[in-house]
Amino acid sequence: MNIKIVEPCDYSILLPLAEQCCTELKRKTFDPVAFLSTWEMFQMSPFPSVVFGLYHEKEFVGGIGGVIVNDWLDGLSYAQEMFWYIQPEHRGGDHAKRLLMRLHQWAKEHGAVETRAGHPSFGSQERAFRAMYTRMGYTPLDTNYSLTL
Repeated sequence: MNIKIVEPCDYSILLPLAEQCCTELKRKTFDPVAFLSTWEMFQMSPFPSVVFGLYHEKEFVGGIGGVIVNDWLDGLSYAQEMFWYIQPEHRGGDHAKRLLMRLHQWAKEHGAVETRAGHPSFGSQERAFRAMYTRMGYTPLDTNYSLTL
């Protein structure tokens, strides 16, 4: 498996994976225009952003995207993981860790002092993510809640 930057002109290859991710997370809707518009907005902002793709031969099978932002409390730069997904049939091994470590490397190159990442808060995936983040040295930071309006 190879990891390489997905260029903004190729972001449409992210759409099938983003839709799969929404389905797996039991999200009610997926708006491909909103998804692409968000990444276009990141590209035009003063904050660096990146998407790394995971490729099995030439097939795009996963990716991670992040943006560098400044913490609102101390002004320090951090990388915020914005999405992360690997097709189920390509999970396992060290693919997830390799994607996250590539984001870490990029973040350091862009002046970030830490990386923040999230994960689903339900089911077996939650336990797997928590274990992986802990092994990699992450510490819990926040808990997010959602309320439908």
